[in-house]
Amino acid sequence: MGIYIQDITSKSAKIASTDLIEIAQVSGATYISRKVTGSEINELSLDTTPQLGGNLDVNGNSIVSTSNGNITIEPNGTGDILLNADAVRIGDSNTDATIATNGTGDLILTTNQGAANQGVIRIYDGPNGNIELTPHGRGAVVIDITIETKAVAYTLVLDDNCKMIEMNTAGAVNLTIPTNAAQAFPIGSQILIAQYGAGQVTVVPDTGVTLRSSGGKTKLSAQYSLATLIKRASDEWYLSGDITT
Repeated sequence: MGIYIQDITSKSAKIASTDLIEIAQVSGATYISRKVTGSEINELSLDTTPQLGGNLDVNGNSIVSTSNGNITIEPNGTGDILLNADAVRIGDSNTDATIATNGTGDLILTTNQGAANQGVIRIYDGPNGNIELTPHGRGAVVIDITIETKAVAYTLVLDDNCKMIEMNTAGAVNLTIPTNAAQAFPIGSQILIAQYGAGQVTVVPDTGVTLRSSGGKTKLSAQYSLATLIKRASDEWYLSGDITT
């Protein structure tokens, strides 16, 4: 096989669209050739199985698709995709982002994969699947809680979910649970209440809200007492802890 190149531009530049290339195959007395232009050679879409001869440098550009098409990166067999970067950002601008498994597999996040000291978060697939957090050795799962101090009577708002509301007053004070229509806390929401000051804290359900507690208790017992509110239904809450009537 031979290649005859005619009228090629400088070797330091890529093949120009006006360049003419003749490709020939010689077998004995048989000579078959075809002339192609540089524009045909430069058209990557004509190659159905393109391969790189070196690293791909995007040179500040992006890998994009058209017509809302997906971009699929699919290693062969057991090959993996390795992202050697300190940070990976996903999602379109200002929209929710989703990380999902392709099928019924569990989603596993791990540090230092394969090492003896790795930590693992595993989200099991399937109905009622568990979420496992497995620190290494004596490591603990640490969930920090935000403490917000209130010096006057206060009505709970959505942002208080999973927080501690610390009431710090000298005199008696009310903490009010709003209706679901006013503040739509998700069912299962939990709020800690602390009485930091000397003023006794009374938990007051707003009109239409039902508060469930042992013996109908609605007050924190004393200074530094703690109690927990848990939302059971749309307008129904539990109150438990160091409480009194």
